[in-house]
Amino acid sequence: VARRTTEVLDRFASARANDLGVQGVADTLGAIFEGRVETLLIHVDPADGRTAWFGADPGQVAADRATLEALDLEPEEGPLLEVALRGAHGTGARTWFVPTHGPSSPAEGIGAVLRG
Repeated sequence: VARRTTEVLDRFASARANDLGVQGVADTLGAIFEGRVETLLIHVDPADGRTAWFGADPGQVAADRATLEALDLEPEEGPLLEVALRGAHGTGARTWFVPTHGPSSPAEGIGAVLRG
């Protein structure tokens, strides 16, 4: 698992260098919403109280309520981890759990390698 995690993080770093990777909550959820995520990288922290917003369809995710309301959707709020996982899996993305700290770990504990 450690070797595979290192490979995934190396691929993520390479993807970001080539504009095929995003990191941080807003950019990652935006990429999920657009169906561009190939692999979601996320850190699991039981104490993480961050939330995100989602619509009826799995890919309808956003960092803020207003983004979905602007599309005439009725957003609901949920834990960031659950919203991101639901969105990623609902759009055919893979998921890999990563450490929160490290040279290639995504900012804010969440990022994605995008479909090329």
